[in-house]
Amino acid sequence: MLFPLGDDNSSLRSKPYITYGLIGANVVIFLSELFGAFDPIRNYGIVPANFFLHTLPYQNFLWTLFLHGGWSHLVFNMLFLYVFGDNVEDNFGKMKFIVFYFVAGFCGTLAHIYFNQTSQAPLIGASGAISGILGAYIFLFPNNQIKVFVVGFLFTVRAWIALGLWIALQFFLGVSEYAQDGGGTGEGVAHIAHIGGFLSGVLLVILFRRKTVGITKTVETQ
Repeated sequence: MLFPLGDDNSSLRSKPYITYGLIGANVVIFLSELFGAFDPIRNYGIVPANFFLHTLPYQNFLWTLFLHGGWSHLVFNMLFLYVFGDNVEDNFGKMKFIVFYFVAGFCGTLAHIYFNQTSQAPLIGASGAISGILGAYIFLFPNNQIKVFVVGFLFTVRAWIALGLWIALQFFLGVSEYAQDGGGTGEGVAHIAHIGGFLSGVLLVILFRRKTVGITKTVETQ
């Protein structure tokens, strides 16, 4: 398992308030789950089979991005969002970043639904949206240095290596699970949602990224 602990933030131009706000919203909603304010899985999860039966409330596509199944699920997702979200937010701008986040999450959810059409297992979690951020990050900052913790050791590697290994693992696990159950149960970690979110992030970054302005050089003659 790969745990990102930090990255290069030397180029940040502003505070990542949207990233912090998303983390805060996820934590508050998770705590409300723990205290029994509502049943997130039964009422607000994405059940793929219900989508094709036209019985899935469409607002659940939003709700599912703020729901988590346990502390480890929440902490792991928020760690990735904290490390990688600020750089992408800084590049996109705050309004574009929040739109990108939800669009990537929606794409990840749709990918999971498509490959698990008969599944009755609810999908919850921010992983699809955060995977979209990872896709944008590897495109925008491939050579950024990332501190990662892997099997008891701390490494510093380039972003394209760390995130490349991560998405390769998602493809391996996602294809393996789909081949095993034929997209029937969809139990466990939604690797297909990770893949869908990541690929959408790579594609959408072209539309959302900050356009670089060429620098005009002044030449003096004598």
